[in-house]
Amino acid sequence: MYVCGQKKLLERIDKLIDNNLFPRFIILVGNRGCGKKVLSDYIARKLEANFVPCGTKADEVKDVIFNSYTVSEKTLYMFFDCDDMSVNAKNALLKVTEEPPNNSYFVMTVTDLSTVLETLISRGTVFNTEPYTIDDLKEFIEYKKYEFTEDEKKIIYQICTCPEEVINAKDNNVKEVYDLADKFIQFIGSANMANELKIATMLNLKKDQTDKIDPIVFLRCIMLCCNSYLYDSSKEDVKIFDSIIKETSKALVDLSKKSFNKQMVIDNWIISTHLKVSGGEF
Repeated sequence: MYVCGQKKLLERIDKLIDNNLFPRFIILVGNRGCGKKVLSDYIARKLEANFVPCGTKADEVKDVIFNSYTVSEKTLYMFFDCDDMSVNAKNALLKVTEEPPNNSYFVMTVTDLSTVLETLISRGTVFNTEPYTIDDLKEFIEYKKYEFTEDEKKIIYQICTCPEEVINAKDNNVKEVYDLADKFIQFIGSANMANELKIATMLNLKKDQTDKIDPIVFLRCIMLCCNSYLYDSSKEDVKIFDSIIKETSKALVDLSKKSFNKQMVIDNWIISTHLKVSGGEF
């Protein structure tokens, strides 16, 4: 099974499994899109266990735990994206850390370890994913047989931090998105606010808008464009680009949180960026 990067983590996993020491309950920590599902699948295959993705609601977790004590075959249960899991659901998981079922393993994935109960952390084993290098992303592109132009590769290696983001860049025609971001920077602050807000209609801000541009790809292209202008700009322009970068960075953080409304994040980003660039005038 192909796994991009994560060499040291894979070595650790392999060693534990080969020595029959793999823990029954692990917490897999890493940013969105870093391959936590792939790693969970890899672990299941290495253990020769059935791989069962599970829901994270309290009732779903309790059902899984009940069933885990009855299975006769090795089974790995994966609870994905548990940052927002309820306290009741997390408390339910404590049972399997106290009395692990004979044939079951459990993987809990999060982006932020601080969202996990201290008792779960102390009773489980934490695996941290590794950051991806440019060489890792190049290897992934070769493995997927993606045919990017040199200009596209140049952009991808600067805005993508993991394989899933490379896929998003491909699906979003990253060079066209970069060109759009460049044009947007040229008129932000000088155009009418209503016209600037129209950019939001081009972005994928709802589940059924897959034909539109991924907002994270767009905002990262905004950051890249601004950084490219910093070196040859006047002091006044440097302040403007720096303001855009700061506002865009805040928006990217907000977009990474499930609880934030994407439409609101983008609208607020456009408005706040306009005000910073225009000096507070509409």
